[in-house]
Amino acid sequence: MSTKYESTNTKSNFRIETYKKGKMDFIKVSNDFFSITFSNLGASIYQIKFGEDIMTLTPKYYNDFAKNSAYYGKTIGPIANRIKDAELFIDGKSYKLEKNEGNNCLHSGSLGFENRFFKSVIIQDKTACTIEYRYVAPDLEGGFPAKKDVLVRYHIIKQNYLLMHISYEVKVDRPTFLRLTNHTYYSLGEDSIENLNLVLNNKEYILPGKDDLLPVKVLPVPKEMSFFNGKSLAEVASTPELREQRCKGIDHYFYCGSIDDNIFKLVDLALLGSKYELTMSTDFKGVHIYTDNYADGIVMKNQKRKDWRGVAIEPGDSHMENILTLPEKPYFRAIVLSIRKR
Repeated sequence: MSTKYESTNTKSNFRIETYKKGKMDFIKVSNDFFSITFSNLGASIYQIKFGEDIMTLTPKYYNDFAKNSAYYGKTIGPIANRIKDAELFIDGKSYKLEKNEGNNCLHSGSLGFENRFFKSVIIQDKTACTIEYRYVAPDLEGGFPAKKDVLVRYHIIKQNYLLMHISYEVKVDRPTFLRLTNHTYYSLGEDSIENLNLVLNNKEYILPGKDDLLPVKVLPVPKEMSFFNGKSLAEVASTPELREQRCKGIDHYFYCGSIDDNIFKLVDLALLGSKYELTMSTDFKGVHIYTDNYADGIVMKNQKRKDWRGVAIEPGDSHMENILTLPEKPYFRAIVLSIRKR
């Protein structure tokens, strides 16, 4: 069955189109230069395009996107990354979580935000378009304490290139741990990571366990993994030491500074392809880089390879620590993302 777009009235120079696929709602925002499509499933970035060039890894079939086996473009939460033994402790009380990766909980389990359907609102003016997604998670959903009122906001500023602010705000009714991120894989029109170079002000990184990828300790970034002056992702991911471990490439969290009250400055990241470049800044402490290391059998719209098709860039707080969010101090993080032709 072919997809049918439904145009909506617009007050700006952006064109807004909406369509449905089963329970999934999609919103496509476009102008003469680019388009970006969002989904209510996981408050996600479904696809970014410049003309016919696809900037992200997008499953060819909607059922594969819904399965979420690799979290394509989704908002991850309440806690991104791995939780040892699938158990949290707050004020001495234990909270049991789903064990969905061996004995551990990965990306909050099957009831995480990435598998929830958010409600959407479209806000427009002459120069910008904002898509807001909201979901209220009940207390103990997935085992996580506190009722959580989650707002994910994508604010697109009118440009001849994509400039978008992404923010996460969560209000809770009792203390709980939160650690959100976005799990979009970027390819920048390439068919693999072979032509992608990363520039990142990484100073320290978290050494993952060889077998379970749980955090071991914080270390200075070794020379062979330093992206400070720019380096090929494929060159780093193919080093024998990484390929022989369970991660099979880059699957590491890089610290880029200590969080303070100033946003949009701590992580300074650039991903360079042959035709396009992506830049990102955020108030998160660092970023997790994952080079799509496992062949999952899912066919992409723009890819024939089975692995190393793109790179997941996941700004987030360190998984060496859990950050307690309180009712009187809502969780708030922000990202500025830009993609343009080189």
